[in-house]
Amino acid sequence: MTAAAAARLPEKPVPDWPVILFLAAVHLGALAAFLPGTFSWPALTGLLFGLGGWPFVVWDIFVRLVVVYNSTWLVNSATHRWGYGSHPTRDRSANCWWVALLTYDEGWHNNHHAFPRSARQGLCWWELDMIWWMVRGL
Repeated sequence: MTAAAAARLPEKPVPDWPVILFLAAVHLGALAAFLPGTFSWPALTGLLFGLGGWPFVVWDIFVRLVVVYNSTWLVNSATHRWGYGSHPTRDRSANCWWVALLTYDEGWHNNHHAFPRSARQGLCWWELDMIWWMVRGL
């Protein structure tokens, strides 16, 4: 690092710990709640290898990835075809309760398209929003 580059650095670089902890909690919490093998992946993988060998490890890693990717694609497919629209948008996005249950609140897709910068997905009282509850709990 050159002296000029060092002079541009702040005197005491302070990491933004609340933001880092928030992101870690959201990612770990969402993954742990949605797919149990994700939170303690190394420990679970070792345990599964000990119990059942490579077939169990394949189930833990690859089948879990297939489920996650397909649930992502399900949101973009099903919520543009079925459901109801609470807010006017320029597309055919809809809120679909069963997609929301399967994909950890991503099924409130019309709300997402109407308010793309909002952290809250479920805007009506019957639209359960577990991610928002977790954010509020932090």
